[in-house]
Order: sequence, then structure tokens, then C-alpha cells
Amino acid sequence: MNARNRIGDAIIRCCQDWPYARDLLMSLEPVEKPECGTAAVDQHARLYFAPDFVQQHAAEDWQIDFIIKHEASHIMLRHFARALRIGIENDANKARLWNVAADAAIHEVMAAEGVRLMDIAVTAAKLNLPPNQSAEQYFAALLKRQQESPQGPPSGHGTQQGPNDGEPTKQPSEGQNGSDSGQWQGGSCADGQTRDYEDPFVDEPFDGSAGSGEAAPGLSEGDLDQILQNVADAIQHSASQGSGRGGGFARCADHLKPPRFNPEQLLKIAVSNRFSKLRQGHQLTSFRRPSRRPSLDRNVIMPRRFTADPDVVVIIDTSGSMGHDDLGLALGMVAKVLRSLQAIEGVRVVTGDTTAESAKQCFRHSDVDLLGGGGTDMGRIIEEVAGDVRKHPCDVIICVTDGYTPWPERKLRVPVIAALTRPSPMSRVPSWIKAVCVRPDQE
Repeated sequence: MNARNRIGDAIIRCCQDWPYARDLLMSLEPVEKPECGTAAVDQHARLYFAPDFVQQHAAEDWQIDFIIKHEASHIMLRHFARALRIGIENDANKARLWNVAADAAIHEVMAAEGVRLMDIAVTAAKLNLPPNQSAEQYFAALLKRQQESPQGPPSGHGTQQGPNDGEPTKQPSEGQNGSDSGQWQGGSCADGQTRDYEDPFVDEPFDGSAGSGEAAPGLSEGDLDQILQNVADAIQHSASQGSGRGGGFARCADHLKPPRFNPEQLLKIAVSNRFSKLRQGHQLTSFRRPSRRPSLDRNVIMPRRFTADPDVVVIIDTSGSMGHDDLGLALGMVAKVLRSLQAIEGVRVVTGDTTAESAKQCFRHSDVDLLGGGGTDMGRIIEEVAGDVRKHPCDVIICVTDGYTPWPERKLRVPVIAALTRPSPMSRVPSWIKAVCVRPDQE
């Protein structure tokens, strides 16, 4: 059996072992790349593999299953984002220590899930570190150890103890790839640093029709957040049911959840099945139109994946109480909605204080006209927008305000999200309106 088919079979087995991670595992896009010399996943869920590496270093099924689960765990625990927060960019030494620390943390979780580890797997025991700690804790301990003993191996392990997701700047040299060195060099899912062999990310829908030699586009940030939200919910549900599955990841729940304010998530919650349009994506599945993407198993029919494409109206409070920081958050909200929802037709933005002063379709946050500066009555503007749905279709209204405003007296047919720039007025928002604070220091 060739390497691609073995990877496909391994993904299906991993779905059976880790049913809570099925959405992520089935979203992995195998990409044959002999030049990578390894098996690795990037931060857009594309699984690169060198056929020789797979056949030589994962000869048994459980070994290739281990590799798939290892790489998927980096994505599930968002190591690519956490690495950037501790400042590994442009620092090869810190990048290497982070990768060792992240591998050790992952293998602690995988062991708790009953996964058989390969002999070369980095573990806390091999590093002489306490068990069941986070990647950040292991990284801090390894960095301290290196500073105290600069002559010794900074990673705390010998060259035969990988697997190690490697230095992002170190690519396999001619005649020496990840397999020759006794370690496998992983992808950007581990640290957010793009490898030379990784395809560029193209932020556009993918219908599975890419021809031979074309780059697989991978998952967008919004699609990946949606999938990881599903995985996190499934893990917590599985752990709460006492099924014995997902418990290892349940203790890492803080890292499984996407950022607090994700427009794509909030819109899905607020609107449910009211979306007027659908596009290619990863929120929804349907067998009414089978996927054109080839299945890993020829006997399995895959559903088509869709993402809701709502008609969104963003209302920005421009009254005198909205300060510079508040308006900056409002413009940031417009940019975030455009980016997260991939709104190719733009987003309708209404600005005003007691009445709508400007209403236009915006394609970037710089298109917004911040007109107003007087009193405040967002309730009146919200009612005006909701009453104009025949002329301007609207699935959901996002009102960005400091919260010091009257609200509509009755529940409207159009769902409303109150994106508050200050936390204190949250209690003033009617219960039928979804309220969330968007100020970063309050997340």
C-alpha cells in the first residue's frame, strides 16, 4: 500500500480512537512533498508527507497513527499561536526549546489518552521534568536549565530522543532529511513558523477541485476556529460523561477554546438557522450535495461542507461619549468581521448618534465614515435598520457601543449582538440581546 493510502487509513483509525477530534482529523489535507523529508502539518491543517519517510519510519500502523495524532494535537492545543505569544520569532534557540517543550506536553496528554508512544518520543521523564505540565512550563524549565548549564544539551535529551518539531530555519540538507537524523521535523502547526516546503495560504473557498500539482488552500483562521470549537465542545462533553475519552485534553481546556470574541462564532449562535446564504466552508455539512473532494476511503461518501454567509449590518455608536479607544475598537470590529467572515461583498456599516448619519457598504475599516458626536439612542437606529430589511437584507445586527444608550423596548425579529467597548454597562442590555465585551483587557 502506498504512503497516501496508508495515511488515509490512519486518519480513519484515529477518528475511531479519538471521536471527539473527528472534525479536525477529517479536515487534514494530505499533500505529498518528497522534499520535506518528513511528515508534518502546517497551521492551516495541511498534512505534508515524504513517501519514503512514511514507509521507512512508520512501517507499522500504530506508528503512523501516532504521527497523525501528534501533529493533530499541536493544532488542537494551538501551539502555533501560543509559541508566538512567548516570543520565539527570529530566535532559533527558543524555537527549538519550544518545540521540545510542546512535544513533551503533547506526549503527556497522548499517554493519558492511552496512545502508544514511539521510542523516540520526547517525554517529561526523559527531560527529567515533572509530568502533566503545559508547554509553557516545560519551555521555561528548559530555558532556565540552558542558562544555568550552557555547556550541556539545552533540550535535555540526546539526538536519538525526538521526535522534535525542529528549528523553523533548519531545513533538511542534501543527503540528510528528517528521517536520516533520527528525528522528524514537524511543520508550522507546532510554532507558527512557516517552513520552506509549505504551500502558501490562499484565503478563498475550496471545493475539492484543485488539479494535480495545485496547492491545497488549507483552512482559514475562521474555519479552523470553528473546527477547534467543535473539538473542544466534544472533548468536554466526552470527559463529563465519564467515557474515559478526552480526559487528557480536558485538563488543557483553556487552550482548546478559540479567542473570546470571534464574530463567526457569535453570529452562528445569534442567528442559528436564519442565514440567507451559504458558501464553501466548515461550519455545516450536508449529504444533499456530496463532496467533490476525493474520499480517503473509496467506499465512503463524504458530505459537502458549508459555511453560513450572513447579511451583517454593523452599527457604530458615534455619540459624544465614545472616546478615541472606543471608536478604535469599533473599527477593529469591522475589520474583524470582514476578515473572519470572508465577506467578499463587504459589510453594511451604519454610523450615528441618535439617528443614522451614514450607511454604506464597506470593504475595509478605512471605508467607515464616523459621523455624529451628539446624544445617544442606539435603540432608535437598531429599529430603523431592522425595519429596512426588504431594501437591505439583514440576518443579524452588531451594535458597537459603550453601552450608555437606550435599547429597543421590544424584541425584534432580527437578532442583535451588543459589542460593548466597556464592561460596566452590560447589565443594561436587554436579555434578548447577546452582549459581549470586546475590550482586550477584559477578555
